[in-house]
Amino acid sequence: MKKLILLMLVTSSIFANTLSQKQESEVLTAIDNICGDTWCEGDFNFSFNLFVCDENTNSCVLQADLIVYDYSGEVETEKRYPQSCIVKGYTNFNQMVEESRWGYDLQWPFYEAVTDCVTEMEEAVYQVWE
Repeated sequence: MKKLILLMLVTSSIFANTLSQKQESEVLTAIDNICGDTWCEGDFNFSFNLFVCDENTNSCVLQADLIVYDYSGEVETEKRYPQSCIVKGYTNFNQMVEESRWGYDLQWPFYEAVTDCVTEMEEAVYQVWE
């Protein structure tokens, strides 16, 4: 419930995202691009949907759906677990990514902060399974 209220506050007009829509999209793309070599090799697939930063709190909210596929029946089914977490200490686009010849790559400290955030989301879904 706490996460839902936080997500509603952050996405409302009360807080202005410090990133432009294009920058938010670039950060989400960079997170998604690294996902296949890191977090997405685990129990979940991910759909990274929202990344909203607030300068006042010096943090960003990352929202994603953690996806589990069930292949046991005749038809593949998908279960989505919407989750969000807070990435602290980042609100500036240049702190998060660096330009490469293929687009943008995550800066190493930001990558580590996102890794902690994703781990938090995974642990929340594991608790639902127990």
